[in-house]
Amino acid sequence: MDNFKSLHSEELGQRNHTLTEKGRESYIQRRDKYSQDVEYLWSMLDSYLKIANSPPERVQDCLALEQNIIQGNVKYLGQVNAFTSFLKGTRSDESTQDLDTLFQLVNFRKRAVDRALNLLKNKSQYDDKRSIKSHHSGSKASSQSSKHSDAPSVARRKWAKAEAARAAILFAEKQAALKEWRP
Repeated sequence: MDNFKSLHSEELGQRNHTLTEKGRESYIQRRDKYSQDVEYLWSMLDSYLKIANSPPERVQDCLALEQNIIQGNVKYLGQVNAFTSFLKGTRSDESTQDLDTLFQLVNFRKRAVDRALNLLKNKSQYDDKRSIKSHHSGSKASSQSSKHSDAPSVARRKWAKAEAARAAILFAEKQAALKEWRP
């Protein structure tokens, strides 16, 4: 979402509409509903981000949390895109200001999501490397080796799924950016 820029109606060669009193009331009602939906999804996502500030000890728990953050972010961004389409379609001075505010908020929140995902990725990679080293050290691990022999491969599979989800998010962000540039 680094290219999540505001497109003012002047940039599109269109002028802003002046809303009537009834139109303004309708706009405010719809804007508030979109905003409420976006904030609800953000609060769900934010609860995962708070957990990520002190990551779980087990790699599997880190990967599960990472998946929850990615899925929550996809839902959040989907609602943000719907809200953005509404604001752009309204083409009023107020909607242009609301659009700028939304973009600033989304960019700020994107950085929080990226920080949490990086923290979890680093933690799971560190723990995965550490578990491989302790597994190969040979001391007590030999009696438990059959029990934990596939733990690193499970962690790698989950990490690969997380990477695929990250790629899906990146694709969705680029697709949203393309929609923004279409008049």
